[in-house]
Amino acid sequence: MDTITASEIKTQAEIVRRTARVRRNSRGGRNAAENFIAAVRCLYKHLVNDQRIDDRNNPAIRVTKPRRNPSTRRGLANDRLIELSDVVASTGNDPELDALICRLHVETACRRGGALALRPRDLDESSA
Repeated sequence: MDTITASEIKTQAEIVRRTARVRRNSRGGRNAAENFIAAVRCLYKHLVNDQRIDDRNNPAIRVTKPRRNPSTRRGLANDRLIELSDVVASTGNDPELDALICRLHVETACRRGGALALRPRDLDESSA
């Protein structure tokens, strides 16, 4: 491990970036390269902590991580949210429950897991 250079780590990170699996939400392998460099830094941190290599010989700290892209997540526009709420409240097997669940997500920004984990004791009946 003490013969690996920073440029070799950078080259390997570029290979990881180029060969990353392309999915619908792919960001060009940038996150794969970032995760690779973070893993190598962690490995070398343990080597330094175990005194297997000297801190000055740590090549991973000289490799810069790729900058993160801005988030692609955005909230729904008001007109789209109103349209969604109207459809939810007027269709389906239980429109009242569907509208309530939709309102829960809009007002609390909870995810699916948060809604599924709700229990009757979590509800505040006094503010209804």
